[in-house]
Amino acid sequence: MKKLALFTSCLLIAISFSSCGVALIQTDPKNDIYINGIKKGTEQVEIKRNGIPGKRQVEIKKGNKVVNSVYIKRKITIKSFLFGWPGLFFCWQFPKKTYLKGRKKSEENIWSLPPQNLSIWDTKK
Repeated sequence: MKKLALFTSCLLIAISFSSCGVALIQTDPKNDIYINGIKKGTEQVEIKRNGIPGKRQVEIKKGNKVVNSVYIKRKITIKSFLFGWPGLFFCWQFPKKTYLKGRKKSEENIWSLPPQNLSIWDTKK
């Protein structure tokens, strides 16, 4: 009985590593994708999706300038519970697809604008 349980556990681990193999990271044309500081490609990169819990820093660079940066991390899924204890350690997954814009939107801050006269008594307009 113990041999059957061990065999089943090993089989489930093997299946978990073989399915849903890659996570796709995309960006705008002519932008480079860096993962943990290492250039992995331009416009589109595939990384291993399944594995132990962890996170990766994804940076989008145009030339040598970082224009966008985000951390992606593996999350626990239903599959993790289906595989029992081994699944709780080895079956965490990155999102299937991640898209990062080449440029962040410039956020307009009201504190960076010049002051306005909003008095109701001011008739000069």
